[in-house]
Formats: sequence, structure tokens, C-alpha cells
Amino acid sequence: MVKSWENQFWKYCLTGDVQKAYKLLENNKELTEEWEDLKEQMYSRFYEGVNPITSVSSRLQPILNSFYTYYRDVLLKRKGHEEAESNLIENLSQEIGFMQQDKVELSSTIQKMFEEEGFHFLGGKTEPFYGPYIWRESEEKVYEVDLPLGKQTLKVVFMHDFIMRSWLDFATCGRKGAGGWAKEDGLYCVYSIYRDILESPKFQISYLKHEAQHVDDFERFPNLKNHELEYRAKLVEIMYEDSSRVIQQVLHEADSNPEFPHNFASYLIKEEFEKRLGESTPTGFPFADMETIKKIAEKIYMEHTEHLIERGAGNS
Repeated sequence: MVKSWENQFWKYCLTGDVQKAYKLLENNKELTEEWEDLKEQMYSRFYEGVNPITSVSSRLQPILNSFYTYYRDVLLKRKGHEEAESNLIENLSQEIGFMQQDKVELSSTIQKMFEEEGFHFLGGKTEPFYGPYIWRESEEKVYEVDLPLGKQTLKVVFMHDFIMRSWLDFATCGRKGAGGWAKEDGLYCVYSIYRDILESPKFQISYLKHEAQHVDDFERFPNLKNHELEYRAKLVEIMYEDSSRVIQQVLHEADSNPEFPHNFASYLIKEEFEKRLGESTPTGFPFADMETIKKIAEKIYMEHTEHLIERGAGNS
């Protein structure tokens, strides 16, 4: 059974506060061997400054090192967001050999450098921090996904052999991280996370339906904010999940800080459910079975859809 401090540890990591996460481990005198290993790795990474070992060229390694420094700055709160981002741009510019203030052009230049050496590179933000996804190999498969407002037939790109998986992977020493993402041209999936569970709800619902809902919303409601996209995708997960797995996860990760879209979306869902079912517990809602919870999720989703249409968010 997951202990409450473990949930709090992961929540600190998900909301970018490695100091508090590490302090939980440091103050716990009854850690298992697995948690002791993680504590040692976090200390080495964040307080001794030891970078992950990667097999890239001497031309590319300094670029990765610049991101590692940035991750430590923001995750240990050594610098504010703007100062850390400014330092990152300056460091990356120096590593590629010329000063570049435009973030898009800088990212494009770095992307080309990695592609020249056989890597795939996706830059930008995983809110609220910068950090690329860099991998070696890809393969594609087409899925047809049922959603509340219709079907989506989508290409899924399975990505293999990562050398960087943005800031959350760094924060947790590889224990957590994005399982994939949605783009207009299809879905991208970190294959190693789902390799052995492609028929499970974790893949079929929490990855496939979640990300397909993003694509559906890209088409129906352009320009939704990140937390709105996550809000709708998480509701879809709850609607299709027969166990309490998803609703418990939503309750555990809920956080009112809008800088973190996943956690903020969970907070908004928690608020909506508590209006209708009363106070929650860490394991769910005491007086509601899963069928009731699924029906409420559908009702909230449909009400939100109507709200988006009324505010003119839909395609005309």
C-alpha cells in the first residue's frame, strides 16, 4: 500500500520542489533499499552536481550540461524562472558558438545539431520549465480510439532510447516523466514505459484516450489553455476507467498552483467532484461507487463542452 509520505514526495517532484522532496527522504529513518537508492541518487545529482552519463559526442554533451544546470537552478529554487531561463539561453548560445536571444531559433539550431548526429529532438516547455526530449529511434502504429464525442484514428509514434526526457525525469532520477504527448500530426509515446502493458488501462485509457482527447480538442477547440486540455483529458480517463486508479491519482496530485497544468487540472476536478459528492479522502469519495463517479465525470465533461461552445472556443 502506498504511504501518504510517498504520495507527498511525488507531488513535490511533480510541482518542481526537489528540496522538499529530498527533505522528506532525509527525515525518514525507515526507508526501504529502493528509496535509499533514490535518496543517494538525488543527493549525487542535486547536491554534488553529478550529471547523468550519456553516450553523445563532445560537441553535444555541453548542450545537455547546460540543461542539467538549468534543471538544478529551477528545481532547487536557486534562481527564479526568468533568471534561470536567461542563464540557460546564454549558456546554450555560448555552446553553439553565437549569441542567440530568440528561443525558437536557438531551439531550431540545437535540434539540427542533434539530428545531424542521428537523434530526434523536441524542444520547448513541459510547463512550467524548459527541457527537451531527445531520443534515437522511432516506429509507428495506427490506433482507432473511441472518445465521448466520436472516434479518432491516430498515428502513434513509439520512441526508443532516450538520452533526455525533460525536467521531471531529471527531478526523479528517471522514476517519473512524461509518457508521451499529442501533436496535430499524431501521438508520441515513450515505449519503455508501456512496453509490457499495451493492453492495460494504463496504456489504453491513461495514455491512448488521454492523448487522443488532446487531438480531438485541438480540432474542436483551438487555443485552449494547457490546464483546460488536461482537465478534459483527465475527465475522459475517469469516464472510461472501471477502477478507482485514476480518481485516486487525481486526488493525490491536485494542486492549486496554475503553473503546473496537470496538477492544477486535477485540483479543478477535485473541486468539482467535492461540490457534488462532499469531501474526498485519499482513496476517493466514501459514499460514491465507481459507476456514480464515472457518470459525474461524464456530466462535468459535457457541461464543460457546452461552456466552451458558449464562449466561442469551437471551430466555426
